[in-house]
Amino acid sequence: MLLTSRADGLRFLTQACNHGVAMDSRNLRNYIINPVCSLLSAGGLSAENILLGTAATESGMGRYLKQVKGPALSPWQVETRSADDIEHRYLPQFKPDLVPILQGLKLKNQNFLSTRNLLSLNILPPENLELYGNLYYSCAIARLLYLSKPEPLPDADDIWGMARYWKRHYNTRLGKGRPSQFVRAYKRYVVKGVR
Repeated sequence: MLLTSRADGLRFLTQACNHGVAMDSRNLRNYIINPVCSLLSAGGLSAENILLGTAATESGMGRYLKQVKGPALSPWQVETRSADDIEHRYLPQFKPDLVPILQGLKLKNQNFLSTRNLLSLNILPPENLELYGNLYYSCAIARLLYLSKPEPLPDADDIWGMARYWKRHYNTRLGKGRPSQFVRAYKRYVVKGVR
């Protein structure tokens, strides 16, 4: 397939991702969420579980890396402007010690040959590459979105508490999600995924 424009490339990549399958919740926890939360010194079972529940609810545990009808990207369905707000306002003002850690997670700072190749294909605008194609960065942004809220996370085993917290602080009143959707997705992808 010949990709003749950035729009063609984005359509191809989105279609490929949108016909994929969900990620295994144990792998996502063990290889992405836990290490990222540890790097940010913002870990624990509550943090891991709410990030798993968020990915389960927002994207079918990574099945959709681009929101079907919207601008959000990654398994956590983060919008670029939310990531920019965390990176350029919240961190410098409230958590300046985390700025170099977040910067270190970016692919563009790793000098990967594959990153340069992705950018040269013009498949994605460079500002979206980190959210769309970098699980460590997008997980960090999702964790920092929760960390930016003064209310503590619910207990790790309180699924309904996490669902209400997700709705209040992540999906917000403007979002179409409902706590019951979080609970269903959590049970489907996280609880059943452990067996």
